[in-house]
Amino acid sequence: MVFAISMAAAGDSVDFDDDELNAFSDEVAQFLQEFVGEAELRRIHLQGDGHDAEVHRLLAQQGWIAGPWPTAHGGLGWSPFQAMAFRLGLRRGGYPAILLATSTFVGHVIQQLGSDFHKAEVLPALASGEAVICLGYTEPDSGSDVMAARTKAVLQGDEWVIDGTKMFTTGAHLARYTFLLARTDPDVAKHKGLTMFLVPLDTPGITINPVRTISDERSNAVFYDGVRVHDRWRIGDLHGGVHVLALALQIEQGTSFLTDLECLYSASLAWARASAKVEDPVVRGAIAELALDIELSKLLLEQGVWRRAAGVPDEGRGPMSKLFSSERLIEHTGVMLDLMGEAGCLISGTHGAVGSGEAERLYRFAPGTTIYGGTSEILRSRIAETGLGLARSRG
Repeated sequence: MVFAISMAAAGDSVDFDDDELNAFSDEVAQFLQEFVGEAELRRIHLQGDGHDAEVHRLLAQQGWIAGPWPTAHGGLGWSPFQAMAFRLGLRRGGYPAILLATSTFVGHVIQQLGSDFHKAEVLPALASGEAVICLGYTEPDSGSDVMAARTKAVLQGDEWVIDGTKMFTTGAHLARYTFLLARTDPDVAKHKGLTMFLVPLDTPGITINPVRTISDERSNAVFYDGVRVHDRWRIGDLHGGVHVLALALQIEQGTSFLTDLECLYSASLAWARASAKVEDPVVRGAIAELALDIELSKLLLEQGVWRRAAGVPDEGRGPMSKLFSSERLIEHTGVMLDLMGEAGCLISGTHGAVGSGEAERLYRFAPGTTIYGGTSEILRSRIAETGLGLARSRG
């Protein structure tokens, strides 16, 4: 895929086509194939953890884990476009990189809002690949309504005592820290009484139980029972959790499931050619529509990245990218699996596909994409409020 952007800002057209970024994305994918190998990538994929410690360290040795960070914090000072090329290269190379992504953007938050202690204690461990961070937002009773969090933290001296439950904490069984949202004042408006913490997951009182999803991914339910953490592990101001969380979500919700659409396209085209269905007008129409939505997803992703690079307000473009690609993935996986039948459980794709049955696997994976990083309903509200200037729709 060629990186090509055409944007309009202040009446000017900006065209972008960079061979170096395309080459870098290909280099990352080839690195995985050469130094990890297809069989190992398949094992990692089927394991469903979204992370592998050895692959993560290999990437860290290349300097890529902290690539988007400033050089002052051990990074390479990548532009937003370079960071995008890296992420796409990982996915096309067959590596899920879920904890890599969460660790990188929490690292960004620490750089902006963390203390000197956090920067000295946590950032080097992240950059070296020795530590990763998972996200402790979702709870059993609140889902994407993170402001309704009930996990509580009570200050006793210079320590916080944390009690509660977090749900769907992907990677908690592998991470060193969790980026935890807790209620520190129950007597004020729900969005004012929250505080963010970085909690070491080896702290006594934490229990991690596995939760398997329909797509064979492993997530976790994490229980906090009298967990005591020093106040130095607080991120940002007391009761300032919404501000910290907003910065994190701004990064997380600018994602895309473009590479999954590409993988479905590759598998669908392989099936159509192998089964002599390539001339069937229904099949051709379905694949053509999928190809168009891949192009739209690419442009939406690049638009959000361009805005970050240019310092232009996001105005809902990040949520648009994630919303559109996830909902189109649900639509296209259903259509293509209907057309392919049992072949959908056998045919492989080529963009980061490991193993067979890509259409069937993506069909199971797709529903979760409308939840990761905020549900479609939450994202539509953000687009309406920040992009269209409509009244706030949530309490």
